[in-house]
Amino acid sequence: MRVDESDVNSPLEVTVASNIPNDCGVFVVSYAEHFITDVDLPDKYGINVERLRYSYLLYAHGKFKKENDYESEDESPGTMPEEVRISYLE
Repeated sequence: MRVDESDVNSPLEVTVASNIPNDCGVFVVSYAEHFITDVDLPDKYGINVERLRYSYLLYAHGKFKKENDYESEDESPGTMPEEVRISYLE
């Protein structure tokens, strides 16, 4: 569907698909990494290899922080206020 640039505030048509694979988180992260580093995705992309690689990277990062007494500050904005949370549910 093409959106007319003169009417950018009109709602988009949304189609909800069902029965499709939804295990794409690792692929999205991997694609973003390859895009940022300007490296092409390999022709034979192995999702299980990528899962293991990211698991190892997270483990190694945590181990490095623990061994070197590094502590990150919490950047979380905290719990969403109830009035905002309720407005999303309505």
